[in-house]
Amino acid sequence: MADRRTARRDAERAALEFLSGTLVAAAADLGEAHAAVVDAATAVDAARVRGEELVRDAQQQAAALVAAATDALASATEAEATRWDAARQAGWTPAQLRRMGHSEPQAPGRRRVRRPAARPAFRTGAHTPPPPAAATQPEPMSPARR
Repeated sequence: MADRRTARRDAERAALEFLSGTLVAAAADLGEAHAAVVDAATAVDAARVRGEELVRDAQQQAAALVAAATDALASATEAEATRWDAARQAGWTPAQLRRMGHSEPQAPGRRRVRRPAARPAFRTGAHTPPPPAAATQPEPMSPARR
């Protein structure tokens, strides 16, 4: 604010010297307007710098949040794998655990290996049927099983 007043006074003095009092007010207004433009330009530069600082801080906070969430996920996944293994050692089968709504955890170092489908016993292009299965006779029941 003081810079505007000083700029206005300086402009008025300069105008008084050059124009001997004519149009002094217009020249003073112009000097004040110029000072306002300089102040606004300085404010824009300061806002730009502060905005970049805010963005940088926000990016760092976001990265910290993602890192913390990733660590929590890794910890929870490891705990799930440990508890799955404990349930398996206690005698539960994977099928029983799945029927209860649990799925086998995907912990680091633990991956499901998908085996390729069994190949057909014969080629489909040269259709050769497989040999007939041998008929088996049921075993007679022992007296203890009756």
